[in-house]
Amino acid sequence: MRIEEILAMEIGDRQFCRTEIQADDVERVLRAALLATCGKGGNSVELYPVEDPHLLERLADARDHGAECIAQAPMAVAVVADRLYDGAWVENCSAVVWAMCAQAAERQLAYHSVQIRGYQLTDGTMSDEVVRGILDIPESKTVYAVVAIGTADKPVSQAEIDDDQLEWQRIHIG
Repeated sequence: MRIEEILAMEIGDRQFCRTEIQADDVERVLRAALLATCGKGGNSVELYPVEDPHLLERLADARDHGAECIAQAPMAVAVVADRLYDGAWVENCSAVVWAMCAQAAERQLAYHSVQIRGYQLTDGTMSDEVVRGILDIPESKTVYAVVAIGTADKPVSQAEIDDDQLEWQRIHIG
């Protein structure tokens, strides 16, 4: 799958089948995360893969809306970093998420990245705190996102790549 095809995929309201992901696919997705280029010559990003359906359901409740797909996915990966150790932790986490999503797409798997950083529940509880509690992640770590991965319940469509619809005015040359 070409990069343009991955970028043009319509994510929308992602729903997953409960079909188990092959071990080789899981390994490839996690390997891609470890290969992601990270800034400042280091990488404090850590991954917490989850396949337990009960934990996936609990992770889906880490946000008031937008995380429901995690409960239906056969697998999710919490992407975590030590923000005090790594000044480029947001950028590094972003690179890791992109690498996992691109590898999942290449393996014909669907994915949905659910941002956790900066979100809170209506009761004021930070989404990061919820995920850390569920997965027993140390308080010194920050949860950037949870990436749900699996087989889509319906074929993933690709948007037509139409250069006229691209917002070329956002590019400033000169």
